[in-house]
Amino acid sequence: MYEYLRVLSIFDSSIGNPVVVGIGYSTDEANTLLQLRAHDMAPLPDNINNVDQFLSFICEDVLTFLQNELDIIPGRLILAGHSWGGSFPLYAMGTEKSVFDGYLASSPSIPGTVMEKIKEHVRNMPLKKQTKLFISVGSDEGLQFPEIFEGFPSLEKALVQHAPEKLSYRSVMFEDENHSSITMAALSKGLRYLLA
Repeated sequence: MYEYLRVLSIFDSSIGNPVVVGIGYSTDEANTLLQLRAHDMAPLPDNINNVDQFLSFICEDVLTFLQNELDIIPGRLILAGHSWGGSFPLYAMGTEKSVFDGYLASSPSIPGTVMEKIKEHVRNMPLKKQTKLFISVGSDEGLQFPEIFEGFPSLEKALVQHAPEKLSYRSVMFEDENHSSITMAALSKGLRYLLA
């Protein structure tokens, strides 16, 4: 992601000097990674305290560290994620804590989460400033992740009908992409949209 943004910044000086903060886990064990991601990012009704703590960590601790320890003054802030990490930005947009200018939600899961009543979630987003959202799904995700594929049209419809005035958004279904392959396409097109 950093290299892609660095190259974009060569051709578009308004991007400036990009800083990418990746948050990961100190394990390579796949099942452990999946459990930790779900613990921190899955906005399920019985997990919302963990998600709120993770959001506070990003919005407060990470941004404070960048400013105080690294002397980086943030410009445009974008929160991006895929799968549960894609649900996380959508959830964050509906909270008072969120400080981001743009959100990239790749293959977000909505059914069964606290955002299941997606119309209310979209309608009640407390956006304090002009905000952009890029959402995407792969056309081939339906077989492996039907809940993601089926939730995407509901999210699109809710945005068309109930998006707050301060929200601009773009939704894309990427042809021939599955749950694994969509990430690069979503980052490429999504970041260009969010930074324009």
